[in-house]
Amino acid sequence: MKTTADQDGILYELISQSALKNLIRGGIYKGQRPLDSQTEDIVISSMLIGDGTLQKGVANVNVYIPKLYHNIGGKMQLIKDTARIAELLPVAGEILKEAYGKYYSLWTSRQGDFDEPDIKQTRLHFRIEFRLHNTI
Repeated sequence: MKTTADQDGILYELISQSALKNLIRGGIYKGQRPLDSQTEDIVISSMLIGDGTLQKGVANVNVYIPKLYHNIGGKMQLIKDTARIAELLPVAGEILKEAYGKYYSLWTSRQGDFDEPDIKQTRLHFRIEFRLHNTI
């Protein structure tokens, strides 16, 4: 039987061996990122996985991008780093679009971006669907 740890490992290897690894300015983490991280980080976390010969699973890949301070109307304000998002989003999207391995297939079923005001960052979110072939 495959586990959520297997899903996390597949995604970690996929991202670690891609152009995205060299493009981000932070790290790649399973489960959670370091507390108070101010860098661009990727966090991989699996939500669930079914049982049986053909297992269906779901995982999340989140890319954190710090916001920028800009002087707008004489006030320093935090804004979304749209230029950096435009640089990272197509690379991440292409890598996570779909992938196939010896015993799995995966693809992005949803993508979105979310404001994270408490940490002054934007989070690019990818929901990943898995099919794992649990045969011996």
